[in-house]
Amino acid sequence: MLTAKVESWDGGSSAWVNFSLVIYTYDSHNNLLTDTEQSGNKTTWVNYEQTAYTYDASNNRTSKTFQTWDGSTWQNNSKSLFTYSSTNKVLSEVDQYWDTSSWINLAKTTYTYNASDDPEIVLTQYWIKSTWQNFRQDLQSFNSTHDDTDMLFQSWDTTKSFWYNADEHKITYDANHDYLTYIPIIWTNASSYIYLPRYSYTYNSNYQILTETEDEWNILGGYWNPADKDFQNRYYYDSGIYYDTSTMVNNINNGGTIKVYPIPANDIMNIDLNWDTPQSAVATICNMQGMLCRQWQIPASSSAYHSVPVAQLPAGSYILKITGEKGQLTQRISIIH
Repeated sequence: MLTAKVESWDGGSSAWVNFSLVIYTYDSHNNLLTDTEQSGNKTTWVNYEQTAYTYDASNNRTSKTFQTWDGSTWQNNSKSLFTYSSTNKVLSEVDQYWDTSSWINLAKTTYTYNASDDPEIVLTQYWIKSTWQNFRQDLQSFNSTHDDTDMLFQSWDTTKSFWYNADEHKITYDANHDYLTYIPIIWTNASSYIYLPRYSYTYNSNYQILTETEDEWNILGGYWNPADKDFQNRYYYDSGIYYDTSTMVNNINNGGTIKVYPIPANDIMNIDLNWDTPQSAVATICNMQGMLCRQWQIPASSSAYHSVPVAQLPAGSYILKITGEKGQLTQRISIIH
């Protein structure tokens, strides 16, 4: 796509008139170089904002620079810089802002991977007093099939200069990568923590959740058991619109990338979408039996953000599929309540 134009209806002239225009440029590898947005009136277009991109020899995006138009020239606003490993895994992202005449560091995220290329450590730092200061650290453990089994979130104590545990999530899975148990944990100090209610799940042969059961940790007895006001949800299914999910189980990034958070989702699921080539798309969420649960249109663009309500969907595993004009993105997602 080279341009995407939006028009608005002018009641006075009874005609469609210019409203906004996005112009895209590419390099010889079809990597997006710039997307320039202009605002329009009935006869002319005026520059508004622009994002410029650079890439390395492996076509990994190395920078993203956002600029605004001051009436005569493009003015720098913000920038993100990326580095990658030899296997094209992102190693770091540095966010900067423009201060009159130079770029100033703002935040940095560093990724450390295990031998299976799973992100074991995600470190967030802020630029303070000319040095990177620790802020947050996510420690993750994975099983042999790359399921995230333990997520420990730590915060940096600037006074004592050490990491302290904040909260944690422990997860077990069945052979189909569906949740069996989910346990949230709150750390009270360096060696003590509190179990929040545990959630356990069962499924039918179509990977649909049948039961979601809440129980509590018995501190004195050292075991899990239901307590007063704990719940059990039971789910029943009927016919509807179905898709073949046999080819959707594995995550697929063809022509772009998606970031979905939080995983698991509870009431709202956020989706950040980035295409290598700007395009329109259709997004669907299906359960593991293939029944269509959500569907929406995504206008032509190189990137998009969408917030999806999922509170009414039963807990369990789903397939998010985004089908564009030139690419397809598929990711397995989880919902808990």
